[in-house]
Amino acid sequence: MRYDHLASQLRRWPERYLWFGPYWWSIKRALGRAGYDFGPSDDPGTRGLIERACGGPEAAERRAMQVYTQNTGALRNHAFTLPDGEPYFLHDEDVTAHAVT
Repeated sequence: MRYDHLASQLRRWPERYLWFGPYWWSIKRALGRAGYDFGPSDDPGTRGLIERACGGPEAAERRAMQVYTQNTGALRNHAFTLPDGEPYFLHDEDVTAHAVT
C-alpha cells in the first residue's frame, strides 16, 4: 500500500488522524515503515486487538483506510467501539500537538 497521499493529507490536516478511530495505530505504524514519522506514541494493546480482529496488520490497514474514507469530509464523533465491545476514544498526543500549533 502506498501512503504518499495519506501522509500529505495528515501533514496538512493532522486532526484527520481521529477519523481512523482505533485503526489509527495500525496506520501510524504502516506510515512509519513507509518513512513517514508521526511520532513515537502507540497503543499496542488496542493495535493488537484490532489487528487480531481483522486477521493481521495488513487487513487492519485496509480496514483503517475504509474507515478513513467513510469519515473523509465529515465532522465525526471520535468515539468507537472495539471488537470486544469496549468503548474507545482515540487520542495521540504526537499528532494532536501538530493540529493545535
